[in-house]
Amino acid sequence: MDRLGQQLKFTPLDRVLVSLIAIFVLIKLALMTQTGLLDDEAYYWVWGYRPQLAYFDHPALGAWFIGLTRLIFGEGILGARMSALISFAGTSYLLWLFARRMRPEAPLRAFLVAEIVLLASPTFFAWTTIVYFDHLLIVLCLAAIYNYARYLDAPQDGDANISALYWAAFYLGLAALTKYSALFVGSGFALAILLTPAYWSRLLRPHLYLAALLAVAMQAPTLIWNMQNDFASFSFHLYDRHSGPWWQSYAAHYFIRYFLYTFILFSPFLALSLFRVRLIRTENQFTRTLAWLLLFVGGTTMAFLLSMVMTVSSHWYWTDLAYLGLIVLAPVLMGTGWLLWAHISLGLVAALLVTINYSILPLAALFGVHDVETGKTFGWDQVVRTVEAAEDEYKADFIGTSRFKTVAQLNYHAKRQDIYELSPRPSQFDFWQDLDALAGQNGLVLHDEQANIEKLTGQFEQIQLVDEIIIERYGYPIYRYQLYFGTNYQPQED
Repeated sequence: MDRLGQQLKFTPLDRVLVSLIAIFVLIKLALMTQTGLLDDEAYYWVWGYRPQLAYFDHPALGAWFIGLTRLIFGEGILGARMSALISFAGTSYLLWLFARRMRPEAPLRAFLVAEIVLLASPTFFAWTTIVYFDHLLIVLCLAAIYNYARYLDAPQDGDANISALYWAAFYLGLAALTKYSALFVGSGFALAILLTPAYWSRLLRPHLYLAALLAVAMQAPTLIWNMQNDFASFSFHLYDRHSGPWWQSYAAHYFIRYFLYTFILFSPFLALSLFRVRLIRTENQFTRTLAWLLLFVGGTTMAFLLSMVMTVSSHWYWTDLAYLGLIVLAPVLMGTGWLLWAHISLGLVAALLVTINYSILPLAALFGVHDVETGKTFGWDQVVRTVEAAEDEYKADFIGTSRFKTVAQLNYHAKRQDIYELSPRPSQFDFWQDLDALAGQNGLVLHDEQANIEKLTGQFEQIQLVDEIIIERYGYPIYRYQLYFGTNYQPQED
């Protein structure tokens, strides 16, 4: 008890860090509860209504989690985003577990540094707030890495360390049921074993293979769904979404853009902390083992993604598992010097601006810039009223949209599940809806300014614009929808 009290003794600096963490958490709660769902969040919310073995875009665990929180916390924003808050709590607990092993004599400071670095990274702040499935990927991959490090840190395959290996495999299996990128953690662990002679004796025992089999067996839902649907999800990620194999072309501007976005949006100061990696040498055995494992996890992630982004346009946040290692090692790599305070300052400004941007007014509007990503989260009460009034006026047989994410937004805000996605772009809705059943019917089409209405006009005998919905905030027009009425719908042939 005396030792625990000593470990949890707060210094003035610790109190400052706790205060800053509290500020970030308050901003997080404001962003979580006072902003509308992003269109991807609404898309996943619809999945939560329809549990199945897997989905077109991702495995199923994240959707199951959303469905569970919706049942417990209701249909509102809390039910939609509570899973991210739960994952954040789990992530924080794991950072505490890492801190206790990395700095057993003073874990509190190590934990506070790692926690504030997590919150002050703009991307990780967002990922632990909104319901993109990365929030669940992060906590499950951290749990897997923690247990893999425990296993590798032990000189022998003792019972406790064998248990850590199987727990790691279990968490990795859950992570892979969330997003396919969890594969980088498993690949990194395998490379750490294969490229470290001190670990080769473990290859002679069955546990590594049995643990790997456990993680693979847990992917049965994803594999079954893909076999039932012509491997649609695998094909989408490896080929279809890139308009061909990603390895067949090269475009330097994709690489440059990806690198800059990653460097800025995860925080340049977090990236710069990597140059202090030499400090790992003076740390305890667990920290050195952990850093060695994270080197392979991060290296595998970056090697694959950087090779891919040289050929196709990719999202910067696909690198999150590489930067996650810098969060875990932040007590060593950042410490409490200028890098930490620069990182916190940048993160605090970013968190405040993002919250204002999504809850009050898209800040780009102040400079005459049209920010579609932010604009489409506003004004849905107005959209729903207009669409439902037109539905009554024109006696529409069905409502459709020109973009799959617009269907999800309209479903969420109108509290309906009977709206159709009519665009030719493949999505999860293609596996649920029967457009042939709409043949010959008259329908309303909500057209999103990011979509192409020309791709739909040929599917109706006649189609006319019946309303235009201009979304404004404080006198600034920020988004535009058009509402069409079409007669004698004929679905496009595959």
